Amino acid sequence: MVIEDGHLSRVLFAGGYAEIRESDRVPVYRYTLDQVGNVRAVTREDGAVVQQTDYYPFRGVIADRGFGRAMQPHKTNGNNQ
Repeated sequence: MVIEDGHLSRVLFAGGYAEIRESDRVPVYRYTLDQVGNVRAVTREDGAVVQQTDYYPFRGVIADRGFGRAMQPHKTNGNNQ
């Protein structure tokens, strides 16, 4: 579980997470597609891609190639430096 500002904001599960909307406390499910431990895409329940991140070899994020970057802050399995 992820708690932000004293409120439950996400519940993590294998293959994704459920965001808890503050307005009505209804979960919105997101599914992560990963590639060798790096989050490559986040999709909605209907399969529509809401975040995509492209990587250089060895974990570097390619600038300006993805969209919806704030959806999944933990992008790689290593340092993002």
